[in-house]
Amino acid sequence: MDILYFILCTNTSFGHDGSAVFDGLPEGAEILDCVCDAQPTGMRFENGKYLLDIRCRYNILFGAGDEYTCKETEQSFSAEVGSGSDTHNEYAAHLSVMSCRAKTEGENIALSADIEAAVSIFGEAEQKVVTSVKLGEKTPARRAAWTVAYAAPGETLWD
Repeated sequence: MDILYFILCTNTSFGHDGSAVFDGLPEGAEILDCVCDAQPTGMRFENGKYLLDIRCRYNILFGAGDEYTCKETEQSFSAEVGSGSDTHNEYAAHLSVMSCRAKTEGENIALSADIEAAVSIFGEAEQKVVTSVKLGEKTPARRAAWTVAYAAPGETLWD
């Protein structure tokens, strides 16, 4: 019988740093806000390490006077989540972006995010669940014995 078993179950955190160039921004546009969403896109095994492939989607709000513009960019990267052997079949990963930042650096917008991850990696192996069964003599059925007690006035259960 094939069964799934845990190879690795971990909570970890890591950071992403990237940059982007946005065309069509109004003159003098400043960054007003930035949000990021991170999603797992795959799991790889390289050189004894499990690497989680991640896609970060940044949405940045720019403002210049009374004009506002929202731009989006996707950044992909890989993060090491543990070590083991190349026997994994499936994985589950839940990512939470704890904070993200966008900062103007000349023509570029520097992007960074702090991400926490809960990752489980599963393997599959054949296991013999039952190897043999030996039947013995039949055991006689027992009858249950009940004792019913009624406490008299002034008595406690302890008495």
